[in-house]
Amino acid sequence: MKRAIAILLLLTLTTATVSSLAAAYKYRIWLSDKQVSEYSTSHPEEFLSQACLERRSRQGVGIDSRDLPVCRQYINQIEALGCTSVVTSRWMNTVVVALDDTALVAEIAKLPFVEKTECVWKENNTPAQANKLRRERQLKSSTASTDNNNASTYGDAWQPIDMLHADKIHDAGFRGEGMTIAVLDAGFYGVENSTYFDQEKITFLHAFPHKSLAYGGETHGTEVLSCMAANKSGSYVGSAPDAQYILIVTEDIDSEYPIEEDYWVAGVELADSIGADIINTSLAYNTFDDSTMDYTHNDLDGKTAFSSRAANIAFQKELLIVVAAGNEYRGEWKKIAVPSDAEGVITVGSVTSDGTHSPFSSCGYTADDRIKPDAVAMGSSVNTITAGDVIKRTSGTSYATPILCGAIACLWQSQPQWSAKQLIEALQKSSSQHDTPDALCGYGIPDIYAAYKNNSGTIANTPNDNTLRYHNGTLLLPYSTEASTLTLYDTTGRLVLQQGIQSGCTTIDLQTIERGLYIAVWQSAHDNKALKIKR
Repeated sequence: MKRAIAILLLLTLTTATVSSLAAAYKYRIWLSDKQVSEYSTSHPEEFLSQACLERRSRQGVGIDSRDLPVCRQYINQIEALGCTSVVTSRWMNTVVVALDDTALVAEIAKLPFVEKTECVWKENNTPAQANKLRRERQLKSSTASTDNNNASTYGDAWQPIDMLHADKIHDAGFRGEGMTIAVLDAGFYGVENSTYFDQEKITFLHAFPHKSLAYGGETHGTEVLSCMAANKSGSYVGSAPDAQYILIVTEDIDSEYPIEEDYWVAGVELADSIGADIINTSLAYNTFDDSTMDYTHNDLDGKTAFSSRAANIAFQKELLIVVAAGNEYRGEWKKIAVPSDAEGVITVGSVTSDGTHSPFSSCGYTADDRIKPDAVAMGSSVNTITAGDVIKRTSGTSYATPILCGAIACLWQSQPQWSAKQLIEALQKSSSQHDTPDALCGYGIPDIYAAYKNNSGTIANTPNDNTLRYHNGTLLLPYSTEASTLTLYDTTGRLVLQQGIQSGCTTIDLQTIERGLYIAVWQSAHDNKALKIKR
């Protein structure tokens, strides 16, 4: 596994260099194609991990050209003009470059494979003020506390977990085991020395910004992680204590510029390529140190922002992102930011201990009138673990988000056959104001145990589900109102099974098939799907 990760890093992170520290500008370069890529979708094992390929197969998600790394030849030609590549996005087909002379941008724009260029970072002359502004946006309402009055199993984590009934799904045997959660944040200082975290469950660590050390610097990510991963019975137990965790730093704490969206997107793609199931991100973007780069409320349509567009691609690839709504309600902005406006993410707002809207929690709706936030969890005066194993009482959607994210991981563990869409639907149906969603709390407070209990044992696709998936000996077929055919081949092309399927049938039991690798082909009069499965 470690060797596979090392190879993956060689392929995907070689452009995240440190040689651009002194550059005055960074530009995002949009590329037109991947026609000279040295990789092929026929051999995804060369750029995606086995864990990723297994997750894609399990969820019925194919490999397409968006998964291919950015063309190295194109990057080389751009760098030959006198700049340095910083970070790439394979899904968006972009490369960010660092340079001192903006005249180079015009030369880059002339290259035949370049679609457009845009500035995403400038040398900051007032980093202290910029950092202060960023901290006020992301880490609002934090005060230290050493209260420890709860002697139950969950200790200081009890109240927000009880609100979601996540303790009951834990009691049912689902504590996140087998699920991988990636945490994209500003830093994880103190995690490596903490007695609250099982170090064996932290399987990967990476920092994108040039000055960041993943375990050094900020403690925001430490506190966020504790809401899910901490596991010290009687003191503090998080919402998914048995899950595995990938820690990725995407925030540049020295400034606030759109390049942090590039780091964020690269972090999402890295999490996908390693095989994460869910991403927690307690980050939001709306204003920057250069006000000409700011977003407006009209941009909150889920299709405009760089990070929101990538989040939608992640959802198409069955990678679920749980993102904080933001803490702007008392300010001039008031609304959610990006990427929490994306359609395919679960946007989480905050409530107080009595279940009412927290006065700081950003509101919806989106610019195109969709419900946001999607759900809420307790984020006012919650306890977290910070560096030095200190229990800290703090407030923000930053903490409501991981509390709910961990609970969602446990729910998905209990229903592994679900698609991301089915998971979201089950979450909504279990929520406190499912029938009357609003712009403050969305569908309300989810009841995780009710979502589990109401669907326990269910293995079937819904009438709206058009995917071909495989889980634990059962092939889940696209829902069809017409007759179809299922054909199974082994890897040599030998026909193993051919079976007619009645309309409305959505499952085929393959338990009697000999173990091995197979290609399943489902075909109706108007559609066809193929899936590689491991029996």
